Amino acid sequence: AFCSHALLQEDLEPFVVLDAAEDDRFRFNQLTTGPEAIAFYAGAPLLVHRDGTQYVIGCLSICDRAPRDAFPPTEAAYLAVLASAVVREMELRPRRPAIDQEGVAERVMMLENFFARSNIHVEPSLIQIIAQKAEPRVVQSEHFVTRRGDPGDSMYFLSRGSCSCTLNGRELERLPAGACFGELAIMNMCRMRAANVNEKTIQKRCVRSADVRARERCELLQVSFRDAWPLLHKYPVFWKLLEAISDTRMQRISRFSDDSSDQAEHGVKDSRGSAESFSETGAAPALPEVSSSTNGPDTRVSKSPQGPDSGEAI
Repeated sequence: AFCSHALLQEDLEPFVVLDAAEDDRFRFNQLTTGPEAIAFYAGAPLLVHRDGTQYVIGCLSICDRAPRDAFPPTEAAYLAVLASAVVREMELRPRRPAIDQEGVAERVMMLENFFARSNIHVEPSLIQIIAQKAEPRVVQSEHFVTRRGDPGDSMYFLSRGSCSCTLNGRELERLPAGACFGELAIMNMCRMRAANVNEKTIQKRCVRSADVRARERCELLQVSFRDAWPLLHKYPVFWKLLEAISDTRMQRISRFSDDSSDQAEHGVKDSRGSAESFSETGAAPALPEVSSSTNGPDTRVSKSPQGPDSGEAI
């Protein structure tokens, strides 16, 4: 079969047959001699990585009843990119059903370890709820977890592996196992929601301003704004935790930068108030200022002469 050759080849590049009727391997194959004979075939392998080993789990194929004279390298590259996208979509699926108590127990253990490193006491009931709400996600090596311009509506706890945060080709931060990122996205959206900014405006303004790429196979827990918003009201310590995480990361990035001008160039600023964060969002600076404290996002808003639709996501 065509796909068998695509899966078994050694170089793992897209496998191409321009004219099956002229290829000794396929000219007598029933797929090339039947009423709906295949003349042209191209297949790119689907590759996954487990514990440093690469596996071929299938292939993404295209075929045509008419032969071709050539299959340009650019088209082969597009097919390989599509194959990578297929693998990414497969990996986005939760590894276990949400009701799997064993999976929840593992996520509870990972979160307990993370919060212990943060030196902030978190109620066991909150950890249990976060573990139930969090969606497991697996990202293969060199694939993106988030891209610049993506919606900034989730935060991530990195359970295994490591990631790199980059902006315009410059590495801003290395994120090891046990790290958390995207917390500023949750804080920005909560501040805007507390200021009664409409949902459409929040989604438009709260976008990522940097890329996060997996340096190796990574396992993460993803917590969405939809789930975090009610938790922040019920558990004020969660807001305190997010502030502590964001402050720690800003300090690490400041040390990484050569000087303050470097930080300004790459959008690295303090995460409080209306300042833009390297990993979150920014627009024009005129959104009403929202007070915040360790007790959670304050709903008091100081009026701005330009109104709530002309400002920055804070």
